[in-house]
Amino acid sequence: MLVAKIAGFLVVAVAIFAVIVEIFDKYNGYCKRKFGGFPFHPAAFLAVGLAGFTFWEGVLYYLDAVLKHKDMSDAFALLGLGGAGIALAWGICIRMTNVLHGTLITLTMLTVGTFLAPLTIMSLIGLVFGGLGGAGQVRYVERRRFWQDW
Repeated sequence: MLVAKIAGFLVVAVAIFAVIVEIFDKYNGYCKRKFGGFPFHPAAFLAVGLAGFTFWEGVLYYLDAVLKHKDMSDAFALLGLGGAGIALAWGICIRMTNVLHGTLITLTMLTVGTFLAPLTIMSLIGLVFGGLGGAGQVRYVERRRFWQDW
């Protein structure tokens, strides 16, 4: 029963992801016809997501620094870097489209990209350090009873 639940959740997750990708693809086609560019690009999602993640970490560092009466320079640096990245993405999206579409695109990329950026980073680290070579290795363990050593 657990396998059926997991398989069901995976099917639903893949279906939701496919619907989201299809919506972004249709919107990219609309923006290509109307404005001449593709605002939803995977690199843009990653960049805006990293900026949003950095900004959120700055908020968490700030709250921790306030509670523990520590130095706030790290928090301000993270807030500044994240905010600058978000503002830059917003400006680029407005320049590519118009104010309404640029704001909506930036907010969408910020919400979706903030969740995807850490997952992308973790999977890239896993590929670099773990590699794909260890996944196919078969290990055999010889089972011996305790009386076989005597």
